[in-house]
Amino acid sequence: MSSLSGRNLALHDMIQADRLAAVRRSLRRAIPVNGILGLAVLTVAYRGGLPGLGLAWFAASLSVNVARYTLCRMPVLPVDANEPGSVAWHLMMHRFAAFSSGIVWALVAILSSGFTTPDSIFYLTVLCGITAGAVTHGASYSPVPTFFITPPLLVMIGCLLWQGDFNSVLLGSTVTIYLIALLLSARESDLAFRDFSRLTHEAREMAQSLEIANASSDATAREMLHRATHDALTGLLNRSGILRSLEVALQAGNRPLCLMLLDLDDFKAVNDIFGHATGDRVLQKVARRLNEATPSGTSIARLGGDEFALLLELDDDRPEPVERLASRILATISAPFETFESSPVSGSVGICIAAEGSVGELLARADAALYAAKSAGKNSHSVFDGALQERIELERDLERDLGDALDRQAVEVWFQPIYHRSGRLDTLEALLRWTHPVHGPINPELIVRTAGRVGQAENLFRRVVDDALSMLLQLDRVGADTVRVAVNLSPREAAKIPADEILLGRCALRGVAPDRIEVEITEETALDLNVIRSRLMPLSQAGVRIVIDDFGEGYSSLQSIRYVRVSRLKIDRSFAADLGKGESVVRLLRALVGLGHALDMEVVAEGVESAEAARTLADIGCDYLQGYYLSRPMTAGAIMKLPFDTGPGFRSDTA
Repeated sequence: MSSLSGRNLALHDMIQADRLAAVRRSLRRAIPVNGILGLAVLTVAYRGGLPGLGLAWFAASLSVNVARYTLCRMPVLPVDANEPGSVAWHLMMHRFAAFSSGIVWALVAILSSGFTTPDSIFYLTVLCGITAGAVTHGASYSPVPTFFITPPLLVMIGCLLWQGDFNSVLLGSTVTIYLIALLLSARESDLAFRDFSRLTHEAREMAQSLEIANASSDATAREMLHRATHDALTGLLNRSGILRSLEVALQAGNRPLCLMLLDLDDFKAVNDIFGHATGDRVLQKVARRLNEATPSGTSIARLGGDEFALLLELDDDRPEPVERLASRILATISAPFETFESSPVSGSVGICIAAEGSVGELLARADAALYAAKSAGKNSHSVFDGALQERIELERDLERDLGDALDRQAVEVWFQPIYHRSGRLDTLEALLRWTHPVHGPINPELIVRTAGRVGQAENLFRRVVDDALSMLLQLDRVGADTVRVAVNLSPREAAKIPADEILLGRCALRGVAPDRIEVEITEETALDLNVIRSRLMPLSQAGVRIVIDDFGEGYSSLQSIRYVRVSRLKIDRSFAADLGKGESVVRLLRALVGLGHALDMEVVAEGVESAEAARTLADIGCDYLQGYYLSRPMTAGAIMKLPFDTGPGFRSDTA
């Protein structure tokens, strides 16, 4: 027992040392930013007629920053005690220094008379920015950002609530929510860092133990085999393990096999909203539920991310139909989680039943069934059948023929108009059209997906951009230089190809202003912060208009796109299609339109299929309309025959 306690104490000491080292590293990066923001505050105070008060505040801020930076440079004793110089002492001093700095920043309220002067918006913005940055830099040790952000935000809340007017009270309440969110985020990051540090030291200790142990022992060999075939997070089989089991079962050939592929719906949103640590716990819980919901003898694996596989043999001893089993599995995993009862997890299941075939063939069939299930909606399952076999053959033919079709320009770009509610033509959305010689017209989404699989995504995107720019140049020649062209950017394209470089480079080469181009992204794309920073920010900064397509279909992504200026929201076509189902749909649409306008975004309604829908959408304030009632997609030549300046209008008060 004493040995175990000593080991735990040593591990605690190492984790504390890691936290201190991370705090010192982050502070050395954050303090210069703190100083620069302090200079900005001094400048605003000087211009606001408070040079003396501003200098006094800046001197206090500078003193605290110097003290914090000096503390980061002081040597640390390699012991855990409370005497000066120890890790515990340093962490305590960092807490005190963070609180002192927070008090200084809270005094900014004096410079703006309690956030009532014209400069208040600047001070509020700086305080929100520096507190958010503190949580980001203090991910390893939550008391430091907590002690720093609490004083200024509490003072800000108090001043806003004291003012008493509606806007100030609402803003103060919002800042309260913001403070709570920051505190929770700091704690979650702290817990994740501690877990990571613990696992790192445990892994290092394990590696050292393995070096000492006899590498040839049977126990070590079994452990290594287990690690090679099992997932470390859930304890289930991994991809290698389930493929081995599937191959063995196929070679035995005793009974028909059932292979199920399970994919959790919108699991990325769980990680983004609740954090990766919570996401990992959910995956572990899903693994336990799968073990509980499946018959004995079922091989269960986590393939990676949020994908799972289940393999079982079918015989007379398993009377339950596989579709009923799939429904039971989905019902089991979608039961509420104690972490976020209001956001249950759902999944989609693809099922393949076969007595023979290769491992690759069974996986391809199950994957095709999974795609069909996901296309049908959340929490559903699909069994591989003849129709899905035709889909596999279709995709195989498309993969074979797409490159040649692009070379022959058999893949065309058509344009569907978007009208202002007054009837004026505003934008043309570029859409793909391909009539395959065997399979006929191909769904545009399937064209894009196929291009990504066969390495033609960049060529396809270049083709769309070139045709869009050609359309703009034709419009310029007839004086329609206010009409823009929109191109779609799929999640796969956004992540895999340099879309920003292609678009901006072609605009420069052909002399087209970037603000004549709109880039339509889905909510899924908008949740990928890496794509936003690497692809969308350069486009937005160059003047390209960013549009969120199919808004309302999935999950809210507005918080994730704060790095770029979004010009438009395109409401998913399903809302317009449901207009005839009752007043509740109209109220929901009115709320979505109001949300867009509140965020200073134009709102476009897709899928307008009737005059009644057009009038209703225009009456509730929708700025722009698109759909077959107004115009179907057409070739560039047909577009040039349209009237550009005026139109019939959909309501009388649209000036």
